[in-house]
This record gives sequence, structure tokens and C-alpha cells, in this order.
Amino acid sequence: MRDSKRPLLDTLPSTGLSTFGCLDGEHQPLFAVRPGISAEEALRHVSLLLIGAEEISDEITEASGVERGLIGSMVRSVEMARAVVDALLEGEVIQST
Repeated sequence: MRDSKRPLLDTLPSTGLSTFGCLDGEHQPLFAVRPGISAEEALRHVSLLLIGAEEISDEITEASGVERGLIGSMVRSVEMARAVVDALLEGEVIQST
């Protein structure tokens, strides 16, 4: 039985600190995801990054000699990941009892 609808984003925690991008041989991070960013805002940025990845992979497919099947798989993976993120941003969790 379907009971109440709650936006999925309200149930997700905000971000924690996550560093990336090695600056030097001592593995010091150059970049970081700040803690306390809402899940909605973080997912919006992920979606934008995935759009960029789709566009880059389209260009690579047209310009390179890389096997089309490999690039095609990468493109589909990025598209699917973006579809999941966008669905989370637009969707609701339906809770049942």
C-alpha cells in the first residue's frame, strides 16, 4: 500500500569532505568537495559534469581512431549515469507500509 510521498532529496545527507587531484609527489590534494553542500546541489553539479563528459565523448568519437564500440559504451554509461542523477533530482520516494 502506498502511503506518503516524500521528495528523495529530503532524505539524503549533505556532502562530507572529499579531496581529489594530486598536487605533487607527496599526494597533497589540490581540490576538495566542501562539507555541508545539500544533496540536491551536489547532484545538480554532477549532472552538469556528466553533460560535459557526454559532449567530450561525442567529440572524441568523431575525431579519433578509437574503436567506436568502446567510445559508444562510454557514452552510454555517462548518459545512464546522468539519467539516474536527473531522475533523483526530479523524483520522489514512494514509501509503503
